[in-house]
Order: sequence, then structure tokens, then C-alpha cells
Amino acid sequence: MRAHQLNEENIVVNTIEVDDLEVFPNLVSGEDGGTVGDLYDEATGLFTTPPPVEPPYNLAADKLLLNQEINEWRAKKNHTAFPHGAKVVACDALSRGDIDAVAGHISLFGSFPANFPGAWKAVDNSYILLPTVEAFKTMYTSMTSQGTANFNASQGFKSRLSSATTKTQMKSIRGDLA
Repeated sequence: MRAHQLNEENIVVNTIEVDDLEVFPNLVSGEDGGTVGDLYDEATGLFTTPPPVEPPYNLAADKLLLNQEINEWRAKKNHTAFPHGAKVVACDALSRGDIDAVAGHISLFGSFPANFPGAWKAVDNSYILLPTVEAFKTMYTSMTSQGTANFNASQGFKSRLSSATTKTQMKSIRGDLA
């Protein structure tokens, strides 16, 4: 026969097999179910699974985690794309490397690298004409402006984070990162 050992609060703490329940008066029959952690109702003889206990909320730990999430949000935004005029320019690692290489060449030599095509491909596969160094600098300014906007937005999130005192406020900030 399956039997259960209960603690003082009638919570199942152990389940064992016994031949005779009368030999173990501190056990209750478990033939109708019950597993470790279940509650035993003496009046009905039934076992019920208690609802899960949510651990206490740790605001300080959640703030550290959310601060990291904000940093990751900004890094992702900075390495996705940026608007330039009516176009959107890719800014993933490969594209950003190409943009920075052209910018570096311009910085060192004051001109485009040899064989520069005079245009940059937008996300929609159309081309943005860049016939002059100034036109390229304008596109580069669009990229840095987007980076600045991302930084400012992340600082706004962090300002809200520093004054947050509830789980609901933390959830609201996370929702805005989405």
C-alpha cells in the first residue's frame, strides 16, 4: 500500500510503500494520489497540489538585469540600420566595417578609396548616390545621429530605471524596449 508521511501543516514530505498502515500510525493512505509537496485534507482524505509559490521580487537584482538589457538594446539598435534621407542603410557588423573603412580613408587622405563606386546600397537594394566626399559625410552624419538618438533613448530608460521602485515600473521599461 502506498502511504504518505505528512509534516505539521499536512504537506506530504515522503511517499513510501507499506504492508500495513496500522503499523505506521503517522502515515496516511496514498491510494488516491498525492505526491511530495501536495496538501492533505483530513476532512475529505484528498490530496491537492498547492499553487506554485512565486519567489520574492528582488528589485535590486532586477535593476542590474534591466540595465544590461538596456545596454544590449542600444548595441542592437546601433548595429541594425539608420535612416538617411528617404532611404534606410544597413549598419550590421559587415556594413559598419565598410562604412568605417571608407570614413577612415577619407580621414587619412581626404578622398574616396580607389574604385569607390560613388554610391551606397540601401536596405531596399536601391542606391544612394554619393558622388562627393561631402555626400558621404552627410550619410555618415545620419549614422552618428542615429547612434546619438539611441544613446539618448538608452539614457532615458536608465533614468526611469534609477527611479523605478516597483515591478510594474520595471515591466513598463521592458515593454518600451521591445
